[in-house]
Amino acid sequence: MAWRVARRKYWTGAMSTKRPGPRRTETRETAERELEVARARGEALQSLEHDRNALMESYAGMVRETLEELAPEERHRI
Repeated sequence: MAWRVARRKYWTGAMSTKRPGPRRTETRETAERELEVARARGEALQSLEHDRNALMESYAGMVRETLEELAPEERHRI
């Protein structure tokens, strides 16, 4: 059944065996550029997430040190 549709498209000119025209090439190039931009954004996001995690670990260490310096009554209040 599918071969009938393909054959009809071929004979009516809706399907071509020629190489992609300039419009298809332009569309492909645009898609490749957008994909590269998306990849770069993903890498930037991963970097930001890594920085966030490092910052949170640093803050957690600072809080722990500060709590250890407090008197027991002050720690209990917090």
